[in-house]
Amino acid sequence: MNIAYLILAHKNPHQLERLIKAIYNDKDYFIIHYDGRSNETEYKDIQKTFATSENVYFPKRHKCYWGHFSIVEATLECIKFLNNNQITYDYAILLSGQDYPIKSPETIRKFLIKNNGYEFIHYEKLPNNNWKNGGMNRLNYPYFLGEYMLTFDGVYGGSQWWCLSKKCLEYILSFINTNPHYISFFKNEVYKFSDEMFFQTIIMNSSFKEKVICNDLKYIDWSKRTRPAILTFKDFKKLIYSNKLFARKFDFQKSAILLNMLDKYLKTR
Repeated sequence: MNIAYLILAHKNPHQLERLIKAIYNDKDYFIIHYDGRSNETEYKDIQKTFATSENVYFPKRHKCYWGHFSIVEATLECIKFLNNNQITYDYAILLSGQDYPIKSPETIRKFLIKNNGYEFIHYEKLPNNNWKNGGMNRLNYPYFLGEYMLTFDGVYGGSQWWCLSKKCLEYILSFINTNPHYISFFKNEVYKFSDEMFFQTIIMNSSFKEKVICNDLKYIDWSKRTRPAILTFKDFKKLIYSNKLFARKFDFQKSAILLNMLDKYLKTR
């Protein structure tokens, strides 16, 4: 079981380095997209840190903006890098630079071996009462139906993060290559947070939907409502008893004690 970790980062190279080292395995691959708007010196520093690592890569950078289609572009850049460089992997896991494992690398691998063939992505069909305005304020809905009503049964949304098989990602690339207007729609007609709809809508309107488990495998504290809460040492027990594989959001300083606690704990698992 080979895993490709796709990491979207924009700051704190030392925290990013710590994340990679916490899940590092020679059999796995690490595709790091470092935001094109970020500090250039930081970017060069993280490149130097992994300059001798043959399984750590830095694809083309995009300037990313919160809630903007550029987040999707950065994610697609990582997926295309896997495909164009013929990297051998079974699953790809999308992470942010402020994520951290709450299960050991071996436990993560065993989980994927046991669930091989399934796709992990959180989804909800829109409109949905859990979303503001049902989620439909994000897009030009009639236009979307006009383009896809013959093949799509609806629009889906959910968490930005996922764990998807190589076959599923290859299907996504094939789909957008043969349907360039799908990219155009999300780029021009979705007003915000297209990263929370783009992949769900493709997958849940494909044969892969039969193998989807509605779970992004990530512990997130949404008590702050609009943004994930920063996790601290007070969250330690919640994390170790969680059935998730990763958690977010960590801050290199505010979460320092918690990160040390997790490192110590995971060494025993």
